[in-house]
Amino acid sequence: MKEKEVINFLKDHPNFFHKHLDLLKELNVPHPFDSNKVVSLLERQVHLLRTSTAEYKQQFQCLIQIARDNETIVQRSKKIVLAGTDCANLDDFAIMFDDVMRNDFDIKHYSILLFSDNPLDTNIPVYSLSKTMSALGLLLANADRYHAKLSNAEIQYLFPDGVSVAKAFAVFPLLYRYQGSEHYLGVFALASDDEYHFSRNKKRLSLDYFSELLSSILIRLML
Repeated sequence: MKEKEVINFLKDHPNFFHKHLDLLKELNVPHPFDSNKVVSLLERQVHLLRTSTAEYKQQFQCLIQIARDNETIVQRSKKIVLAGTDCANLDDFAIMFDDVMRNDFDIKHYSILLFSDNPLDTNIPVYSLSKTMSALGLLLANADRYHAKLSNAEIQYLFPDGVSVAKAFAVFPLLYRYQGSEHYLGVFALASDDEYHFSRNKKRLSLDYFSELLSSILIRLML
């Protein structure tokens, strides 16, 4: 519709806005006292009110999306817990976990390494803790789990099957508590070719929770 057509329509329907008051919230109508570029107090107040309303609306939509994302995380975590209880051994867990990661979380590049000085009957890579601490000690001790870069040696150690060019990494120690102390169970690592993949707070929080969930499942299967 052209501008002239809108003008003619409003002239022919002078009571249009009486029937559609909600439209006034979306319109930017200058106040009649706006002469010589001077903004009236009334117009300024209306402008501030509209700006505040738009900001609150955006924040509300953001909260709704966060709630939906949290509900999705809860449902996926519930699926892992239920499936984990049915796993009879570590290889059963590895098959289940790979299916969940690829199909439910859409994560293609991940790795789980287990730490043990004794042989474990599994296809999951198992390393001695002392060897791992020599290779990854500083990385595991770092309180920040999210990294833009890792050394080639760290990448090769964490991803023994190889990983394509990655621009973001997340590395989580898998821990369990025994007699009041924390002990290493393994490490959970992820890689992405999107440098901002792990930058969103909600994703970070879900991964922190996810690593704790893994530890609780694995400790039962390793002991």
